[in-house]
Amino acid sequence: MKLVILTPYMNGFGGTEKVVANFCDAFKLVSPTDVTLKVIDLGGTTDTAWTLNRPITVVGLGKHRFTRNIQYALTLYSRISKILRQETPDFLISTNPLMWSFAKRICEKTSLQTKVIAWYHYSLSRKPVRSQMLRAADFYWAISSGIRDELIAAGIEKAKIQLVFNPVVPQSEMISRSKNHNRLVYMGRTILDGQKNLRELLLALANVKYDWQLDVYGDGEDRDKAPELAQQLGIAERVKWHGFVPDSWQQITEADALILTSTYEGFPMVLVEALSYGVYVISSDVQTGPQDIIDSGNGQLYDLGKIEQLQQAIERVLRDDNMPRQQALVESVEKYYLNNYMTNVLALLKG
Repeated sequence: MKLVILTPYMNGFGGTEKVVANFCDAFKLVSPTDVTLKVIDLGGTTDTAWTLNRPITVVGLGKHRFTRNIQYALTLYSRISKILRQETPDFLISTNPLMWSFAKRICEKTSLQTKVIAWYHYSLSRKPVRSQMLRAADFYWAISSGIRDELIAAGIEKAKIQLVFNPVVPQSEMISRSKNHNRLVYMGRTILDGQKNLRELLLALANVKYDWQLDVYGDGEDRDKAPELAQQLGIAERVKWHGFVPDSWQQITEADALILTSTYEGFPMVLVEALSYGVYVISSDVQTGPQDIIDSGNGQLYDLGKIEQLQQAIERVLRDDNMPRQQALVESVEKYYLNNYMTNVLALLKG
């Protein structure tokens, strides 16, 4: 069996790059003798670190988005046609709607037996896909049960949808809890409103009744405004802004909880990563993603916009109120670890 994963340009710092890299590592770990894997990044990447020592071929196009889009418009169909002819994969898996729809059309016109799998990494309600493109696949990999439900609501046959989630690297050591149970972590883009909704976290923390410290790892459009809001709320001295840090988890020596306040997600990798290190999690209960990861044994969900609920969830951590064992947190996400993930994916492909 031959698998080809086809992606568009990716800057190298996003969640999809991490998922594809982890997919390659999971495949190498399982090392199936009857399956081969090749990833083709058709468009290029700004940072190549995610491609190193992995079966990833980068086909660079224009460095500027405008130029790249012109090249896509003029050559994408023919490039995909060439890839299919040269590689003749059993399955072509793509993260991009235009790419998988072109691949499906080419297979139909040329009588290629390749099956096309749509591997969309976003919530359809937040980043919709035109119906004609969405339906142009043989199978669909859903990275969360919420996205599976969205696909069904969009008219995709349930039998064509496979729930695969995302692969995460298991960790050999846990991150220690702090002596005072007061170290909180936010990891993501520093955007006060919109998807990341960091304002909600700062507003909740301003009302928390116990001592706390927040470490923020990430950069974004509100890198200046967010500290200003913390200053206005009187909590600036308790928030440390680290900015973008490669391998952020390696910089953290103590953590009692990671907090996610997003207004939407596909499958929030940061939650599973936190749990893999034995770190408790608190997340907004959005439509896709967190419900697959969090239960009463490893974290708390709060209703988006309910700042008092978020405050109470944080205060439970700070009180050290019947917190679960760290080993239980690590074990709660075992099904996402590389070996288990790839074993499941290969079983789905082999039918």
